[in-house]
Amino acid sequence: MMKIIVDSTFDLPEEMIKQLEIDIIPLRVLIGDKEYYDKTDISVNEVYEAMKSGIMPKTSQPNLVQVRGLFQGYAEKNEDFVYISFSSKMSGTYQSAKLILDELKEEYQNVKMEVIDSKAGSQGIGLMVLGIHDRIKNGANFEEVIKVLDFYRENVEHFFNLTDLHWLSKGGRLSRGKAVVGSLMNIKPILRIEDGEIIHFKSVRGKKKATKEIIDEVLSLIPKRDFKYIGIGHSDDFGMATMIKETLKKEFPNKKYLLTDIGSVLTSHLGIGGTGILLMSEYKG
Repeated sequence: MMKIIVDSTFDLPEEMIKQLEIDIIPLRVLIGDKEYYDKTDISVNEVYEAMKSGIMPKTSQPNLVQVRGLFQGYAEKNEDFVYISFSSKMSGTYQSAKLILDELKEEYQNVKMEVIDSKAGSQGIGLMVLGIHDRIKNGANFEEVIKVLDFYRENVEHFFNLTDLHWLSKGGRLSRGKAVVGSLMNIKPILRIEDGEIIHFKSVRGKKKATKEIIDEVLSLIPKRDFKYIGIGHSDDFGMATMIKETLKKEFPNKKYLLTDIGSVLTSHLGIGGTGILLMSEYKG
């Protein structure tokens, strides 16, 4: 059976992950002078605690020797596989994996293997995994799975808001001056992902208004598209994430709702206290 590989920027509820037959490649998280393998020897809660103490975590690509070993292991067993990577516009992981895969394709020409740029992160990748997992178990061939993934990556919606501009400033994504002014004016940016890149969608004053804005945006989208799952993610704000879930569920009770922490890598770059909503159109082919 075709194998699914993701990296640790992927998020789903823990109980769902345990039921999936997937491999997870860990990215690396650096806190102070100590390096950890994401979701292997450090949890997102430990990242939260480090950030609350004033430490700005850094992240880096997976260990490429391990990546090659995993890919080659399946190739040697003549097992087809697909690796769904973090967006190539947010990490070099996709390009590194593609170089490894291109070499292996030459050596193992009878094995079907592919790396897919998800143009997503967090539950955006998680929803793609859910979308193909049952298809593979039900006998979908390699070409069908790649076709579905190509559809999914163009039909994922991400909306999220940030409550503390300090972290964007420390990470070099916002000038210190703008962060100070924004904080004084209680400005909360709303971001989305378009074509795999984080872009500024709008800014509003106050956390409650920012949350209402992303809820309203999603409520306007749901009737227009066939979303099976609605993912809600948070960086150390379970209460707000739960409120978002209940608000959406009241309007659309028949959807399946998934609530998770946003993982260590994205939290390291965006900061703590944010919430997001992720949706993916269902493939009808």
